Amino acid sequence: MAKMLVIDDETDTLMLIKRIFQNWGFQVITLSTGSRAVEIAEKYHPDIILLDINLDYPFDGREISKQLRSNEKTKDIKIFLCSAYNSGSLKSSHIEDGFISKPFNLTQLKNIILD
Repeated sequence: MAKMLVIDDETDTLMLIKRIFQNWGFQVITLSTGSRAVEIAEKYHPDIILLDINLDYPFDGREISKQLRSNEKTKDIKIFLCSAYNSGSLKSSHIEDGFISKPFNLTQLKNIILD
């Protein structure tokens, strides 16, 4: 069973994504803050991380992504950043493995994540 870590400060979004991906056969771990993101990623080593960019300061999703990429234990995990902002307004170096716009289109979300 594939494992997914979802980090988003909106609990409704977390619960929706968790339910959807569990229905698609994933084991889903959720966090509502980025403060333990690296620790949890090291512990559970998910196949995929869906990471909101706009988390509470100082745990911006782009910073968390940099920490994950510089960590030997987590550097190979697929990271998908998501935000209500469009990807064109973000630096391409922060896009990681993919960018997903909010609100989510479920078909696109599934295609991007399962690609």
